[in-house]
Amino acid sequence: MNFYKDAALIAESVDFVSTELARAQLRTLVVEVSCEEELLQIRFPREFDLRDHMWLYLIKREKVLWAQELTDVVISSHLISLDLRNCLRYFCENDIRRASFGLLVSDQKGDQFFSYSLSLPLQSNTSYCDYAADYYPSLITEAFHEAPYPTFSHQVGNESALAVTPYAKKGNRTLSLLASWEDEVPSNYLFGKLLSLSCGLGGKVSIQVAIPKTEFSCSGLELVYRSVSEVLVHELKVEIKVQVDRTIISTSFFPDKLGVQEIYWDFFVTVSKGGKSYRVYVKVPKKITHRFILHGTRVKLPDGLIFFPYATAKAGRLAFTCRPSSIYDSFATRMRSLLAVLLAPVVKEIIGKRNIWLVYEKFCSLAEDNGYYFFRYCMDELPTTENKDIYYVIDKNASAYAKLKKYGRHILNFMGFRHLLYSLLANLYIGSDSSQHLYQWRAMPNIIQSRMRKKDMLFLQHGVIAMKRVDKGFGASNSSPIKYFLTSSEAERQIIVDYFGYAKQQVAVLGLSRWDVIENHADIQHPMILVMPTWRPWLEEQSMDVFTTSEYFRAYSQLLHNEHLQSLLEEYDASLYFFIHPKINEFTEAFQSDNVRIHLVPLGQRPLNELIMECSMLVTDYSSVCWDVLYQNKPVVYYQFDQADFLEYVGSYIDFNTDLPGSMGQNVDETVQAIEEVLDNKCVALDENLKKANQWYAYRDKENRARTYRFIKKQGY
Repeated sequence: MNFYKDAALIAESVDFVSTELARAQLRTLVVEVSCEEELLQIRFPREFDLRDHMWLYLIKREKVLWAQELTDVVISSHLISLDLRNCLRYFCENDIRRASFGLLVSDQKGDQFFSYSLSLPLQSNTSYCDYAADYYPSLITEAFHEAPYPTFSHQVGNESALAVTPYAKKGNRTLSLLASWEDEVPSNYLFGKLLSLSCGLGGKVSIQVAIPKTEFSCSGLELVYRSVSEVLVHELKVEIKVQVDRTIISTSFFPDKLGVQEIYWDFFVTVSKGGKSYRVYVKVPKKITHRFILHGTRVKLPDGLIFFPYATAKAGRLAFTCRPSSIYDSFATRMRSLLAVLLAPVVKEIIGKRNIWLVYEKFCSLAEDNGYYFFRYCMDELPTTENKDIYYVIDKNASAYAKLKKYGRHILNFMGFRHLLYSLLANLYIGSDSSQHLYQWRAMPNIIQSRMRKKDMLFLQHGVIAMKRVDKGFGASNSSPIKYFLTSSEAERQIIVDYFGYAKQQVAVLGLSRWDVIENHADIQHPMILVMPTWRPWLEEQSMDVFTTSEYFRAYSQLLHNEHLQSLLEEYDASLYFFIHPKINEFTEAFQSDNVRIHLVPLGQRPLNELIMECSMLVTDYSSVCWDVLYQNKPVVYYQFDQADFLEYVGSYIDFNTDLPGSMGQNVDETVQAIEEVLDNKCVALDENLKKANQWYAYRDKENRARTYRFIKKQGY
């Protein structure tokens, strides 16, 4: 069976199966599976009553990814043969790691449908077995290693082929597929177990790990820097003791002597087989995680940094964070959190079925984005009977706190006791960033966040998703999943459904709340150029020395100091405001200009929405702020000096060569020329660019906030 036999027919089958699954009766069918070269063979029992109309499908959560009607030949033979190479190709194109098989069957009249999950018998003849699943032999292929199939995140510097592995899920034993890199295949079924981890007063970290005895030989432990652009591996000195059924590996190290840097470090056991070396993860038992929480396990490093262990949210793998220490790392915070957890059930019993909503923005320190404007609408436009249980979370030390004080009890001080308690009581989180921003950023292991991850969330979004890929951070399989995903157009909604793994009913076209208040305040006589680049993942949490030697810094320094650009500012009586992305805001001070027409704007000095309304044009690289400017029919120039690197390490959902609604420069001279052309045209956007932009706006009626509120109420909150 060819996964790409007919793309149109497959798309039609996906829509059909998605519709019929909603009313189909659920059943289980035990099948037999075998792997022969590239083929996965699924054999149905002879006694199974096969019908004229049957569809095999792949599903991820509630979203049907692929479906195809079975032919008469397949039905009569009771055997399906799938080319795993085509399966892998499909996984790669959609950036999907795991999916499960199902079978949709109609009765003879076609009036009733049955959905079968394909289950494997317990006595399956698999190659490996662990507590998670049974795994069959993998197909290894290099056929789809190159673009246009940029697949899954991978440790930079490793050259590896791709693999697809059939397996049976734990518990229900549903037949599923896993796509991964070849050198990651053993980590799917083999892992170490953390036996102990301690952090001494002298800054020493001591670890003991056990790994079951297999055909793989254990060779050591590694601490690997998690980065898309930099390779940094520390091979730790170990002591290995081989026992009857397992191997015990011990190590001790001083993070400061290793020179660890911010932010994340993964911990691996290295194993080998047949001359090849592999890395496998270490699982953290819950009782050890509880010790991390209770004791605040960490070591202090120079320059105010701390280094602490944690278990990754979904897989429970051992990793470390290196970051600056915070006032919220204290014993007092742990006690407030514990008190909130103990009191929450009691308070919940008292308040009954009240629907509590928590609204917030980035780091709970801002009030200038969709979260704030939606909250303000709820406070100012709704009756008290409707808004009495709606709250906004913000740090009382933030500059934006002053404009929120008037809302009194509806304002929760970030990381205060009321905030922690209401986080546990809330029915819905409403934010313009992920729910991780509703708690201390990059927090040590704690008892609040695991509960927060179970809460429903409406993602108001920070902007339109089109320019850069963010499905790894906001996808349905992320550690902080989103219940409802707000979009601004059908085009954007389709991106979320296709790439993020959400079902259509979870994705609503409502429009951004901040657009309800956006107005064009540009001064035609005195043009204002807003320069607002987005961030780069490889620069986040880096030192100032690293930042100032980066291509990013050089490119924007050259732009700010370009003599022709400065002469244009004089000629057109224009000004330039440079606003760096909040994620790398600490580097604003690295940029300098003594030109009175050039203004460097630190985060919080001026509301971003204000700058967007006052600007006459925007210069950006890949930032979604371009859609706010184009919403006002203003021109945008794209400065994409590192386009190749950006596409490799971040990616985009649109084609920069054909879909950009504006001029693009790949060096400073081309960009300044594009700016000059816009100024010469009196900062009027070209019709062809506005036409490209209009597909991303479903509404321009100033009703986005009301539409969002009605949507929430319709969901029963």
